[in-house]
Amino acid sequence: MMTGPAVPLGFAASGGSAPAPRIGKGTLVSLYPKEGTDFPGLRKICRSLIGGSGDAVGALDAQGPSTRWAVSQGIQYASTDERGEARLYSGRVFLPTFWRKGPVPVPMVVFVHGAELQRREVPFFNRGSETMIGAMAANACGFVVAMPDLPGLGLDPSPRPHPFCHAKALAPSVLDMIPAALASLDPAQLKWNGKLFIMGYSAGGFAAMAAVREAQGNPLYRGIHLTASACMGGPFHFSEAIRRILTDPVTPFSRPYLQTQLIHAFHDLYPEQGLFSPERAFNASLLQPRQSGALDDGHLLQWLDGSLNGDAVNARIRLRLRGDPEAALCGPEVLDPEWVATNLGAEAWPDTPVGRILRQNDLVGGWVPRSPMLLAASPTDECVAGVNTATVLMEWAREGCRTELELIPLTWRGAGLDHLRGGILALAKAFWWIRRGTWPAFGVAEGGPDEAKDRAS
Repeated sequence: MMTGPAVPLGFAASGGSAPAPRIGKGTLVSLYPKEGTDFPGLRKICRSLIGGSGDAVGALDAQGPSTRWAVSQGIQYASTDERGEARLYSGRVFLPTFWRKGPVPVPMVVFVHGAELQRREVPFFNRGSETMIGAMAANACGFVVAMPDLPGLGLDPSPRPHPFCHAKALAPSVLDMIPAALASLDPAQLKWNGKLFIMGYSAGGFAAMAAVREAQGNPLYRGIHLTASACMGGPFHFSEAIRRILTDPVTPFSRPYLQTQLIHAFHDLYPEQGLFSPERAFNASLLQPRQSGALDDGHLLQWLDGSLNGDAVNARIRLRLRGDPEAALCGPEVLDPEWVATNLGAEAWPDTPVGRILRQNDLVGGWVPRSPMLLAASPTDECVAGVNTATVLMEWAREGCRTELELIPLTWRGAGLDHLRGGILALAKAFWWIRRGTWPAFGVAEGGPDEAKDRAS
């Protein structure tokens, strides 16, 4: 493990009255050896998920055999949390392979992954479907792709849980990776061309938009100048998106672990008031410990400790509440009915203490993007309704946004896509959107897997 240099890029060690970290924000703390990632089956996966959309697959399936091999390095970097306290986060930087000698000028794309519960299912450990997409895009499109693990995941030594969709906690972990990732580049091979992008989908889209807002409004990040961003399919009007999921008694929600992850995270973020305490918020059955040798042994807080992935927690929740690990559940079933009625009920909403906290986390209102942004939404998304993105656009229009905004519908053959399939299409189109608009024709990544392996050695 090597120690990398700091790249300040206008960063300060701390802001306001927050305690100063021992290491400046954005410092590259550790640079791990180069690795090769082989993913020959990703093209087939993409085709099966999006139903054979040639345009979307083409965005990630260019340039022959080089797309079978990607070179990358794990990094650790200094950052801060929502309280201004020093944190150490991790991530992975994927490098494009070129046929010509360096240094080759390249743009950087910061790609934020979506919701994740398992600590090791993240880019640093070269795991996760979005990690594979980022690796493939680096070679297919000729970008440096930097992927942060985000707080509470990867090598983060803190015992705190991942702050699911909390803007103030997530934004620093995204922005502070930028100077660290730039410092990790070998100047003899790659040279940053000054173009910088941030992108993500779903919870990753929320974190990406939070980072864009923070980069514009926080003087600590005055050295960051975004070329454009792609913030897609996220719960940007957070309070309304979350309330819909937590209160809808009719529509099954396919990922019940997300509700529990959210409540668990917000209890950590706002412990003083106890508004999100497990005993008050969760269905009591989920908190009862069991030792019967069944799948749902233990209790919910143990399932949320980061050792299990979302699918495993989903199965345990369903088995505990319905006796079937594949049973359909509606959002309110995982919660205490009295907590839902008191905090999210129509009569008091949105002026309950919980409502006010959720509204503080909205990305709607009070700002407009100053650089071009791509948005994407499906009319049939079962997790984040398309109207959530429409609300953002309408608010920005009302506030006089003058920058270029583009909205793409996540549809296939005239029909809307579900959240998962929409994500595959959105990410492919986002990388293609960035490449098409900014990258010269000669810049396409070239070279086969043998050449890529030489770079990794």
